[in-house]
Amino acid sequence: KKRCKLIEKHIFITTSSSPYKELMDEICKIYDFSKVTTINLLSDAGSWILAGKDELKLYTHNNIVINTCEFHVKQKINRSTNDNELREKISKIIYEIENKDAFIKVMDEIIESKDRKARKDKATEYKNYILKHWKGIIAMKYSDIKSSMEAHISHCIASKFGSRPKAYSDKYCQGYLKLQEASLNGIN
Repeated sequence: KKRCKLIEKHIFITTSSSPYKELMDEICKIYDFSKVTTINLLSDAGSWILAGKDELKLYTHNNIVINTCEFHVKQKINRSTNDNELREKISKIIYEIENKDAFIKVMDEIIESKDRKARKDKATEYKNYILKHWKGIIAMKYSDIKSSMEAHISHCIASKFGSRPKAYSDKYCQGYLKLQEASLNGIN
């Protein structure tokens, strides 16, 4: 009910095919990983984000905790059914009761109720997404840090580069993004 505010934020934007190398170069200037024990990786469960999680572990004592963004989980729940009571029930099973078996049972009932194979397949995909990332979903619930990823993508990138039709060449896109990043980080 109360909005949180990021403190000491630092924006990082890239189009690189090896984003973790660039990211590590950047955040090693900010953090002393020899003193960091827990690193919370906020994720929409994108494979490229999860694939690079081990890059963050520079020391054996660095513990990487994956936190799966609530926005994407709720999006999967909402796309599974139009029934608001059922949506609330699923959310309660995940976020309050934390019961995987009850979640599977409800999702299987939803899948079975679908009349077309394509809808069954989509509901199965959403169920599998939540099950695959269950640990990260529960970790986010208990985390003091909440995800502002979607808002930041919208405010930092999409509003500048996607709100009005424009064309950017591959050659210059990274430069434009780095200028935007510098501006957002207070660099003139």
